[in-house]
Amino acid sequence: MRKKVTLFTKFSFEAAHHLNFMPEHHPCAQVHGHTYRVEVEVSSFTASDLGETGMVLDATLIQEVKKTFDHQDLNKVLKGKNPTAENIALVIWQAITDGLFRAEIGDDVFVEKVTVHEGDNVGARVSFTPSEQ
Repeated sequence: MRKKVTLFTKFSFEAAHHLNFMPEHHPCAQVHGHTYRVEVEVSSFTASDLGETGMVLDATLIQEVKKTFDHQDLNKVLKGKNPTAENIALVIWQAITDGLFRAEIGDDVFVEKVTVHEGDNVGARVSFTPSEQ
């Protein structure tokens, strides 16, 4: 019987942005900043154990993504994408997925969820299952 084992980790970063395509008078059309909180879940299906490390993944690999976003202008980081919480979550998911590939982590490890909180009251979540990747 296969079991799913999930590692989750959290990090935060400070960044500025403005939202494109908003009316000029809308507050989000102006440059402003947030403390973003990010939660990432990386999972693996296994029939037995997690090998000699006993880990799905070293969480420090995920924490490396923070450097791309911390104290940056997200309009520049997202290169033409509107820096919404949804797009930030998608970009983080892709960055971690690419990092897993470069680190030659096994095919059974996948990024299952990325949640981005933009302050206390707004956020977005991207969820994937192995069959969708």
